[in-house]
Amino acid sequence: MKVSILSVGASTAVGLSAEQTAFGLRAALYCPLTIRVVDEDGRQLGAAIATSVVEEVEGWERMVWLALPALREALGAAPPAGTSRVRRLFLALPMQRAGFDDADRRSVVEELGEAVLDGVPITVVTGQNEAFGRALALATRHVAEHPSERVAVGAVDSRHAAATYAELDADFRLLSERAPDGFVPGEGAAFVVIGSHADGALASLVYADAADEEPGAELDAAFTDLVERGAASIHANAKEPSPLPWILVDQRSERHRSRSWSRVEHRLSDLLDASTTTVDALSERLGDAGTASGAILCVYAAIGLESGFGPGSRGPCASALVALGSDAGGRACFAMVPHLAAVPR
Repeated sequence: MKVSILSVGASTAVGLSAEQTAFGLRAALYCPLTIRVVDEDGRQLGAAIATSVVEEVEGWERMVWLALPALREALGAAPPAGTSRVRRLFLALPMQRAGFDDADRRSVVEELGEAVLDGVPITVVTGQNEAFGRALALATRHVAEHPSERVAVGAVDSRHAAATYAELDADFRLLSERAPDGFVPGEGAAFVVIGSHADGALASLVYADAADEEPGAELDAAFTDLVERGAASIHANAKEPSPLPWILVDQRSERHRSRSWSRVEHRLSDLLDASTTTVDALSERLGDAGTASGAILCVYAAIGLESGFGPGSRGPCASALVALGSDAGGRACFAMVPHLAAVPR
C-alpha cells in the first residue's frame, strides 16, 4: 500500500504558506526577534515568532491563529479541492505544561473543528517533538485500512506565553547569557493531506513509525531502530541503494538532545556519507518549534523533493528521512521518496 502526500500547508516565522516556509527554510531566513518578555535577570528574550500574529496574542489562541491558515491551505490544495474529501484530522498538540493545559487543548480542537472541518472527526495525539510522527503513523495505517479515504495530519505549537517562558527560563533552557546551552523558542503550524497513490502528489511516504525508549535499555536503542528501518524502506524504493542523501532532525538545539542524535549517527554510520549526506537541523533554521517540528519538516521535505532543491533529490537514492525525539523518551521517524520514484506494491 502506497501513501501519497497530496497537499501541504504551513504558517511559520519564515513563511505565510507552505511554499514560503520551505523556501524560507532553504534560504536560512531565520531571524529571532526581541520580544517584550524578560528573563529573571531583567533582559529581554528572543524568540522566532511569526509576525503574521501580533505579539500580544498568546497561548492557545495564538496556536489557533497559526493553525487555521495552514490547515485551510492544505485542505484547499488537495485535489480535488474542498474539505469534503478529507474524512479525518490527526492533530498533534503539546502535552500539558505551564501556559498550556487540557482546557487549552480542547479549545484549539474546538476552534479548528468549527472554523474549518465541519464535523470531520479529530484524533488528537499529545506529546512533545515526536508527536507528529505518531500522528502520521496512525494516519498512514488508517489510509491503508481505508484506501478510498483522504485524511489530514498536522501539528501546531507555540511557546509564546508568559507562563511558558517563565518555566523554561527557570530551568535555564532559553538561550541567554545565563543559559548558553539553551534554545531559541520557535513556533508554527503545518499540515499535510495524505491518501492512496494519486497523480499530482508531492511525494510518497514509504515509512512512518514511533516508539518509546525503554527504561534500562541501551541509550537511544529505539531511536536507532526506527531510523534503521526508515532507511531500509528508502532503499527498498531506490534505484540504487546508497548512503542517505538528506536527513532532517529536530535534535540539535540543546546539548543533551544533540548527543542523542549523535549516538544514532554513530551506530548507523554505514547509512551516511560525510561527503554526500546532508543533515538539516530545524533549530538552526527556525528555532525549536516543539510539537510542530515534525510537521514543518514534513512539509519542507515534501516540497524539497518535489521542486528538486532537496539534497540528492535527482539522484539514485532520492529521499528524505525525518527523525524526531523528545525529552520524555518518545521517538519517531518517517521517510519519503519522490512521487514517481515509489516502487509499485
